[in-house]
Amino acid sequence: MEATGAGRQMEKLQEDLSKLQLSEELMPESCRINSPKEEQLLETADNFHQQYVLLHPDSKPLLLCPVNECGVRKFISTTVQPVASNLGDLFYWQDCSSFVADFLSLRPLEPPTELPRQLFSPTYVLSNQKATCFESSTLLCSMLLARNYHAYCVSGYTSREMCLLDQSLQQCPLLDTEEVQEETSEQRQQQKDMVRLLGELGTASLMEQERQEQEAAEGATTALLQKELQEQIESRRLPDPLEGLRIHCWVLVLSGKHDIEENFFIDPLTGSSFPTNDKNFQSIESVWDNYNCYINRQRCIDSCKQDVCFNFEDRNLWEKVLEGAISQQQLEKLALRREKEGSKGMAQLMQGIIPRKFVLHSSWVSYINISREDLKKRFPGGKKETRFRRAKLERFSPTVTKDGLIRRLTTYKDLDCTEVTRVKEWYKNRSDYLEEREINKVENVTTERFRSRGIGTLLFHRWKPVSSGIERMMRFETYKGLPGLRQRVLSPQFLEETFLDRSDFLYFRRVTFRLDDQPLKADHPGTPLEDLGVLKVVERFHRNQSKPANDHVAQRVFLLPDWILLTYHLMDHYTIPSARRIRRINKNFPIPPDLCSEFQADRSLKPLGPLSFCRLLDDMNAEEYNVALQIKESLMEVENFLASREQQEKELIVFSSVMDRFKCL
Repeated sequence: MEATGAGRQMEKLQEDLSKLQLSEELMPESCRINSPKEEQLLETADNFHQQYVLLHPDSKPLLLCPVNECGVRKFISTTVQPVASNLGDLFYWQDCSSFVADFLSLRPLEPPTELPRQLFSPTYVLSNQKATCFESSTLLCSMLLARNYHAYCVSGYTSREMCLLDQSLQQCPLLDTEEVQEETSEQRQQQKDMVRLLGELGTASLMEQERQEQEAAEGATTALLQKELQEQIESRRLPDPLEGLRIHCWVLVLSGKHDIEENFFIDPLTGSSFPTNDKNFQSIESVWDNYNCYINRQRCIDSCKQDVCFNFEDRNLWEKVLEGAISQQQLEKLALRREKEGSKGMAQLMQGIIPRKFVLHSSWVSYINISREDLKKRFPGGKKETRFRRAKLERFSPTVTKDGLIRRLTTYKDLDCTEVTRVKEWYKNRSDYLEEREINKVENVTTERFRSRGIGTLLFHRWKPVSSGIERMMRFETYKGLPGLRQRVLSPQFLEETFLDRSDFLYFRRVTFRLDDQPLKADHPGTPLEDLGVLKVVERFHRNQSKPANDHVAQRVFLLPDWILLTYHLMDHYTIPSARRIRRINKNFPIPPDLCSEFQADRSLKPLGPLSFCRLLDDMNAEEYNVALQIKESLMEVENFLASREQQEKELIVFSSVMDRFKCL
């Protein structure tokens, strides 16, 4: 039976190799032929394997000499290529791991409980963009070694989800980072604006208390929902009949270089890092780098939750395939000792500390070369899709999409992913500077975010349908010390604007529109505001410290068609501000007795006379005319913006880089 199984594996191996359809003339000689040193290395590895099987008859198989893409056996450590001719902008382990996870598509092990008989070189894997977990780990380890990391490939056993790249029951990391941060920043800004607004009215403390109570109630509700969701997830997690038997390969990074303080694992299929005692990693069989291969002699009783010692020089914990060969850890000790003792007598140190019996042959793999085109293309076929718990993440190469789309996140209401709740898209290098677009299917809200281009540019645009039209919110880029509009909200019912650091100290304006077209009465004068269909205008001003509080308006209300209400800033040691109410009159009508009324907080001040009230009314009429012009300008700006956005979408240009954008300016 064993011979039959081995025969079937060899037949399958030959079929896989024939499918590659590689021309030997195009392959390097090192890939097609073994040198005498490599043949000696294979004999040494085979001899070790025979002795290991005799001494440990119950041990599991070892991966020592798999065949490459040309069907030639190679010692596993020589497949690791620690030298790269070009790695582009991949400087840190996060960059390298994310590139490997994005660039390669998974070729699962078949069967999942047996070691692969073939291991293709990183060069071939980069050209084909398909790899098993062993080939992905070999590529990632080679890149990390080229960047001077203390990295190793690890062969062992992991969970079903990790082996099959199944993340359908995991939370999307994008939801844990960017989405949560955006929601938090928006909530903080809204709270900050609300506290500042209510501070003007003296009710900030009550608002803060109410906010804390609301957060406590929301926290309890969220905890209950999380518990229910976890129960649903556990009910969907089916038992694995191959638990503890699924073979996987990943990368180990040891501390000591690049300011890494603790050892950690990297899963090459996702690019994510894990602590070495993570429950997903069930046991370790062997570890190798470009110097040697080490067989684990430590028992992983409770998966890898117990600490596994990675001191490969300890013969009680690890068994070397190449006895006496140099290792990364020995080189690290040499480097430290050289710093202390200097370069004098280095040859004697090498011979005294490392009595080498065998010098490992250099890698047969061509130098790793990752081009700019590879970094730009990124994904196999230009697109990669990942399923998460109640979410789907699609990532695109800029060379594939015509609108600059690079990422799309779709979230769902149910675990079966049948009812869409939100779609968020990320864009890059668009001529209209659009960076994000989010469509909330539940609330029927669409949001767009733009890249900043300077003072007064639009950063944020959100709209949703309401009963009588569309409500829009816009936010603009402003800087401290310069006047400018910060936020504008427009609906058929109202217009609300927020300003920052204006010379007239205005920071808030709310305009309420008439919804009916009833004509005005004959005894009421028509005003520019009424011509715009305005029913009420509320303006609020910051305190001008150069004026007395009792003479500086804090809130101004144009209540059409009859009244103008003025509320002044609160004076020190007073609890109620001064206020005045002015009645509008038509010049053709006599002055009514209730032209103006006032409340003076400081009783020692003399009240205004009729002439002063008439002058104040003239000033307010002039201010009302200016306000009407500003409101009309705001409405026109919104119309022009909508027309401009429609034109920008029609004439959209996607630049290949930021420099190309500047060339077109």
